[in-house]
Amino acid sequence: MTEDQAWHRIAVLGDSIAVHRGDPVDGYPTRTWAERLVLALAPDEYRNFGVSGARAAQIRAGQLAPALTFRPDLAILAAGANDAARRSFRPDLVEPDLAGMIGALSRSGALVVTLGCFDLSRTLGAETAGRLRNLGRLTERLSHRHGGLHIDFSEHPEQRDGVLGADGLHINARGHAVVAATLLTALKPGHGLRDRVGGDVGGQRRAVDQHHREDERAGGSRLGVGAAAVLADQGVAPPLAQERGQAVGPAEGGHPGVTS
Repeated sequence: MTEDQAWHRIAVLGDSIAVHRGDPVDGYPTRTWAERLVLALAPDEYRNFGVSGARAAQIRAGQLAPALTFRPDLAILAAGANDAARRSFRPDLVEPDLAGMIGALSRSGALVVTLGCFDLSRTLGAETAGRLRNLGRLTERLSHRHGGLHIDFSEHPEQRDGVLGADGLHINARGHAVVAATLLTALKPGHGLRDRVGGDVGGQRRAVDQHHREDERAGGSRLGVGAAAVLADQGVAPPLAQERGQAVGPAEGGHPGVTS
């Protein structure tokens, strides 16, 4: 890791979003988004505590303590989807677990990045998709309260071109490339998170979130110019190419990869 790279210890917590490998897609390596992220950021240490099927309370009970012991400076959390998928979902009951995890990780010194879901309305219906969006808004509010960053995939333009696997719920190998590219854009050095020691960490977190939002607005796309470059590194064509009818697929001349 060079001095310019900010992340020394990366932790991932969550449900199947954190660990599901996804269906294969021709030309895409079978790496998860987390594995791609680690290859690109080259931290000194990395732990993935995710458990498929876990609900928010289970993630808090089983993953938070070991994650805090690990003392990450970057913590990525995907929690609550298995709660929101149920008709019995009550945001007020899930909020304490989400707030407890985000707050504790932030107080320990980590930048907390939370992940929302892609639009699953075709698979689960509009009602469930609406609950997942409500979960995303709740998670975003809690993340921002603690100076964190929330990545919303519900309106991501890349989901138009086959990011979900055969089950219609989990991302495939191409989806993993898209998620990794989006995260790398949000965390790139140009977004203000160079120095993790001794600076205004809260201000840096707010800066990276503001830059991410500006990128989303750039050119009328949810990704913007910065993300397009990272998507190219990941072997995914940018949204503009899709609008012009160009093919979306692996990088020419080989499998999509991750720059280190």
